[in-house]
Amino acid sequence: MTKLEDLRGITPRSNGTRKLSSITKIARHHSATTSGDWYSFWDYWKNTKKWGTGGYHEIILRDGTVQICYDPEEITNGVGKHNSYIYHICLVGNGKFTKAQEKAWEERALYNRKKFDLKIPDVRGHNEFSGTNTSCPAINMNTVRKNLTRKTPKTY
Repeated sequence: MTKLEDLRGITPRSNGTRKLSSITKIARHHSATTSGDWYSFWDYWKNTKKWGTGGYHEIILRDGTVQICYDPEEITNGVGKHNSYIYHICLVGNGKFTKAQEKAWEERALYNRKKFDLKIPDVRGHNEFSGTNTSCPAINMNTVRKNLTRKTPKTY
């Protein structure tokens, strides 16, 4: 089982909330960094982007630990003009992810798909949303979706 670190008690919020039923997609992101966590990303979001809410609901660290940053009802800043209906999960890295991260991703994607009653095509990469111009999540999403057809995560 993946280790969860619950940060929801300390993460700032300014975007408002939504009903769980409005979540129709899960977005996979990458941090485009070799390291980092909510604390380092928050510094960038707050001071450079001037955001009052972070970018992701969950962040998967290099060791596979999952930082739970926001409740699903919170609207975060992962994909411009699409955030009202997306649940955002970010893997720390830039196209090369650890086995522990991929295992955690599959666990969290399967868990959240079930929670929000979503289908496999509802899991998309950041760059698969209209109006985006990014390489994020720096991985082939068809392969990622194929791996989600299993009932349980792959053993890496």
